[in-house]
Amino acid sequence: MRRTNVALVVYLGIACCTAEAEDLPKAVAAKIKEVYPRAKIHEVESEVKDGKLRYEVELKIGKKERDVFLTPEGEVIQVADEISVKSVPAAVLKAAKKLYPDMPVREAERITRDGKTYYLVELRRWIKEIEVEFTPAGEEVK
Repeated sequence: MRRTNVALVVYLGIACCTAEAEDLPKAVAAKIKEVYPRAKIHEVESEVKDGKLRYEVELKIGKKERDVFLTPEGEVIQVADEISVKSVPAAVLKAAKKLYPDMPVREAERITRDGKTYYLVELRRWIKEIEVEFTPAGEEVK
């Protein structure tokens, strides 16, 4: 029997733990293999958000990273792609600068959820780090 170290974190109503690819439910593993046959699973986490269990599977596809969030039944909830800050719409960068004028955007992700696109930007200055999600028009998603 294989042992898995599990870290439990409860933060803002989200319970999270790390897991191994072998620990994924069959439906989740099958969906990942079906949709991303060439991807390598880098990390797997399970979390309970809003009372519902979901899995975050971090994939490496060539040199790119993609996080896929799925239900235990294998339904894709959200996909997040790491992108360059230069790829973020100007309206999003302008809104982030307005909200946090002293914190530059250091990293970004393009998120697809419910057929819509959003942008998650990470602003960082010294040891302070903030993540904020925006619509492509620069409206903050709360």
